[in-house]
Amino acid sequence: MNGSKLTKALNSINSEWLTAAFGLLLIVAALWAPFGFKNPDVADGWINANGVEYNSASKILSKVFEADAVRPLVRLPWVLAFMISKDSFTGVGLLYAGAFWGKAVVLYAILRKMQVHSRVMAFLTTVLFVLFPADQGNYLLSALSRQIAVFFYLLSVLLMLLTVRYSKPFYAVGLLLVLIIGSLISEQGYLLIILTPLLLLFYKISSSREKRRAAVLWYVGFLLPVVNFFLAPKEYQNRLFEQGATGDTFRFLKDTMLSNLVAYRRIFFDGWIVALNSIENARGWIALLALGITLIVVGAMFFLSKLDESNVKPINIPKTNFAILIVGLSIIGLGFFPYSITRYRYYDFRVYYYSAIGGALVVDWVVSTISDRFRQKSVLISLVLGGVLIFITSLYNLVQHSKYIDQSRLQQKILISIVEQAPSVKPGTTIVMVFPSSSVSDFDLAGFSGLPFRHHFGAALSWIYDQRNIRGAQCVTFSRCDRTFDYEKAIIFFYRAGGRPVLLDKMPWGFSDKDVAATYDPFKRINNFAPFPERPQIAFDIRPKLSAVTPQDWISTGQTLNDRRACDVYAQGNCSLLFFNDGLETVFSQKVNIVGDANEQLVLSFMGKSQKAIKESILLAGVTILYKDDVRDQYQVYGELYKKWTLYQLEIETNGAFTDIIIELRPNSASVPIWLDEIQLVRNAVEVVKIENPSFEK
Repeated sequence: MNGSKLTKALNSINSEWLTAAFGLLLIVAALWAPFGFKNPDVADGWINANGVEYNSASKILSKVFEADAVRPLVRLPWVLAFMISKDSFTGVGLLYAGAFWGKAVVLYAILRKMQVHSRVMAFLTTVLFVLFPADQGNYLLSALSRQIAVFFYLLSVLLMLLTVRYSKPFYAVGLLLVLIIGSLISEQGYLLIILTPLLLLFYKISSSREKRRAAVLWYVGFLLPVVNFFLAPKEYQNRLFEQGATGDTFRFLKDTMLSNLVAYRRIFFDGWIVALNSIENARGWIALLALGITLIVVGAMFFLSKLDESNVKPINIPKTNFAILIVGLSIIGLGFFPYSITRYRYYDFRVYYYSAIGGALVVDWVVSTISDRFRQKSVLISLVLGGVLIFITSLYNLVQHSKYIDQSRLQQKILISIVEQAPSVKPGTTIVMVFPSSSVSDFDLAGFSGLPFRHHFGAALSWIYDQRNIRGAQCVTFSRCDRTFDYEKAIIFFYRAGGRPVLLDKMPWGFSDKDVAATYDPFKRINNFAPFPERPQIAFDIRPKLSAVTPQDWISTGQTLNDRRACDVYAQGNCSLLFFNDGLETVFSQKVNIVGDANEQLVLSFMGKSQKAIKESILLAGVTILYKDDVRDQYQVYGELYKKWTLYQLEIETNGAFTDIIIELRPNSASVPIWLDEIQLVRNAVEVVKIENPSFEK
């Protein structure tokens, strides 16, 4: 190949991969753009969040191996996620979206390396895999580890092909590591992994010797997870199998076969019917966004169709299409079969992640078969059919994603409302939520009601309060309340529609057990004069009401000192107060109840600094003395601020008998952030007058 042809080929390859990777990135971004990454999971994610809490880097590895003997790395993705963002689910959302993009890019690479797809059909197949409408739990964040396991599986397949093609140690070592890690995260794909080397029969590039070597390497890497699977205790897996093995052997075999047929029906019919039905009830912005995703896909397919294919070996269409059909049908069955022998055999969420690969291949076979009949217009037919399929599946995915977000935000409302009314609770407290009637829907309770999700409420409370010794309990009406908790150590909330539980200060009239009712006092379990916890303020998109979180004794209009708390900048202790230009005049005041006489010496002092030097003198604070004759004197502190902490003082001599003192913080600047710390009032040079919670420190 001469220089110009080589350059042309390289440019074509670069254009292809940039188009595919960037197009897939835009699609994933569109799936998350309306919702963001901060919304928590609605199910087991609360348990996983508690499970990976750590205080030091030395504990991270131990947390990874705590969860499950059969899949010891199942918590690895969660550990990584909360290393990204410890006090929110942002890291989980980012990793989840990253898994979508990663497995799409890798599948595209596999299809191109196998040379069984044109660029256009490889891209369409990849997008269909990401959007495939079979599984109802595509956006259930508790399935993060399963999605990561699918990504690792596909990456190991790609590394196997690269090992065959190039015989480099780098690819061989990568194959071993990726296959081992992915297999120790999740065991759902084991049956598929066992038969995966058969793909090499369709790989026409390298010799049989290289293929055998790669297959041996594959099974060597899979040996460790298999040995671990057979030797490790399998309490969870055995329980699922026993629950699925009801009745005699004949019935078990019949149910297993029937559930596999149902899975194929779900892949080819039921899932698509659900997707089509979602069009009718989709909100307008969802339809517009689905149309945008469709245009991205069709545009990328059109651009890929215009790239030079002269450097790519021609594809044998009939044989290739038949191979795609066989491989696709096989992957569907192998990916679902492990669920068919458990109680999850008729579930439609979290069970089709592997099978979606096969489903996308079969749909691709259908599109290819139809478009190949129109030889001169095959690309146009592919674009039209692909556009229709992508619009349906993308709209379905957005509808499903929005439903999970709606559930998550309802949970957030419940948790925020509870914390607003009980910002700090004593260890050993049981927080009880009582529902008005058994007719309340599970969705309205956002997964916090009936089995199997009762435990999620307690796990969510434990995480949001950042306390391990808090218990959650739920009752469907008081008459069916769980009596296993101690009412003397309980805080009870009565649930109201819309996710707004209300704290009960006493048991309702008519409560049957008068002795129990007499012991209930929620305010003995709520810590007074405690700062509003930091995690609820940053964990969710839904924020607490400002009036609920303002520390006691400080008064302001529509603001809260919690918005001013800064724990990365301080003069002493751990925190300071941050004041910034947000379009509002910043004024916080507190009345200090002290009585005194004339000629007393008062000194208000505080430390202050600014992001950069403020050369003009600005108002920082003030003191108002209230005298017994209703006269008041006002004093103010002005000063220039610097990048280093500087002491500021206001010295006052009282003019008569006084009853109260009002302290104001009002460091308004039009340009830079300002920090205040170590705020105190000294009386007669010896007595430090207590100011409540100036920077949330004792």
